[in-house]
Amino acid sequence: MRPHRIFQAVNSSVINVHLISRALDRKLIFDEAASEKFRNLLAQQLAFSQIQLVTFCIMGNHWHLLVTLDTAEPNQLQDAPDSALLDHLGLIYSDTEVQKITWQLESFRAGGFEEAATALRQKYLDRMRDIPTFVKELKQRFSRWHNRRMGRKGTVWEDRYKSVQVEDDETAMRTVAAYIELNPVRAKLAEDPKDYRWSGYGEAVAGGEAARAGLTRLVKTEVGDGSETATWAQVQAIYRCWLYEEGQEVRDENGQVIRCGFSPEDTEEVINRQQGALAWPVLVKLRVRHFTEGMAIGRKTFIEGIFQVRRNAFPPKRIDGARKIRGIRWGGLMAMRDLRG
Repeated sequence: MRPHRIFQAVNSSVINVHLISRALDRKLIFDEAASEKFRNLLAQQLAFSQIQLVTFCIMGNHWHLLVTLDTAEPNQLQDAPDSALLDHLGLIYSDTEVQKITWQLESFRAGGFEEAATALRQKYLDRMRDIPTFVKELKQRFSRWHNRRMGRKGTVWEDRYKSVQVEDDETAMRTVAAYIELNPVRAKLAEDPKDYRWSGYGEAVAGGEAARAGLTRLVKTEVGDGSETATWAQVQAIYRCWLYEEGQEVRDENGQVIRCGFSPEDTEEVINRQQGALAWPVLVKLRVRHFTEGMAIGRKTFIEGIFQVRRNAFPPKRIDGARKIRGIRWGGLMAMRDLRG
């Protein structure tokens, strides 16, 4: 018998869940393009579902998410006008589908069928603020994209995703978050978690604002003035020390490594000498991707000029070209692409 999933607020209105899903037969499906697509779909699905991401990690054949939902908060769209709901649906539905739903709602309203209109609205509202629905739709949307890309049919994932509810406690949350972030280090895909692009910490160090907000939730009692006023430098240093503390390698009595991780020397360097801080040359190195994949680099007027010349190369919904190089002040320089790492 399959174990029941637990999504229940206990001693708090907040539900935190560690979610894991693996590819069928453990196949390596997450190359760079697939990881980028999954990350984009994840951002869209989170916004649609009104669920908060604490951190994540995308590996070659599976992914980890640590998400949080405050059940005391109402659905922001429950009493909103139809126009607001329809705009929200545009986060994950095509323009054609949104137009179809618009026509249905308008027809019901015009015909005086208010109960039908309410039922139609509720159908979509019920898909928000629900973690199982969030996971189901995220996996389905990625599966459709992957199958089109690979010219295949059928399931992409193993039978069930795993879920572990995490107490709304800082120690429990930071321990699970560190476990997620340390996956690439344990798998020897990166020597330092900051260098792994497809993770919450890697994205946050590279300037991702949403990733930084997620990790900031973990330092509520560690920062003197509270997480609302904590600088990213403070949050980063605290979190980095946690990662190196949790991620130390483990050896047996013969000195053989039985769990990969950070050497005692590296741990000592990061925690006691650097105190978690990242030096300026390291930060600059982390932004180098903009100079190879940013499409165009320069002042805002320069970027916008190129954008207008190449307007047909971009989606119709994009209204401008310049994107900030996040994480570091570059003297006003901007890029054409919004890169996370």
